[in-house]
Amino acid sequence: MTVFRSVVIDKGRKHIGSVVIKRKNGESVASEMPIHVKNPKTVAQVNQRTDFTTVIEFAKVNSQVAAFGFTTTKKGSTRMNAMFRDIFKNGTTGAVGSKTIDYPNVKLTRGSLINESGMVITNAVAGTLVCTYPNSAGTGNALATDKLFVATYNLTKNETNFQTGLAARSASPKNVIIPLSWSGDTVKIYTGFKSVNGKLVTTSFFAGSHILT
Repeated sequence: MTVFRSVVIDKGRKHIGSVVIKRKNGESVASEMPIHVKNPKTVAQVNQRTDFTTVIEFAKVNSQVAAFGFTTTKKGSTRMNAMFRDIFKNGTTGAVGSKTIDYPNVKLTRGSLINESGMVITNAVAGTLVCTYPNSAGTGNALATDKLFVATYNLTKNETNFQTGLAARSASPKNVIIPLSWSGDTVKIYTGFKSVNGKLVTTSFFAGSHILT
């Protein structure tokens, strides 16, 4: 099992839209790229930067998830860039300049492996999520050996607990341990599967919003 809790950006200087991300003293630093326009303070420019900032902050927290399972990329683009574009296009709601993250429509991973859309998450005991799901093994490219992953985004603390290599499709239900310090916080949960050989991954399934016990 692999657990990621920190934000890590690909090494080197990267940019997403007008936001530049680089490594400095072991930390990921985001800054804004100069925009060469006649009037950078126009309403359109200010609105664009505001919306970009909203999405980049959410994407940064989930960068490890993108590195793990965002396979839909253009030539010369990073998986982080691909996640950013996808969320900006499909995972936001609201008017230009005041967009917010539309959590049910966010995809933290994208791939062709068949997912389990009937995932049910319960949280009766502090520090534990119980994942119950059907077994689609044998349908299309789904195999019984595909491994569950769970990304739990803490809306209250703005951090993500990402766990991979969990139970197989044939091993429902599965208990997933999360930080006890998250009790009382609101979380958004995304689940999916990855093939044992690492070549196939599902498009993530939004498993709901919960206030943790």
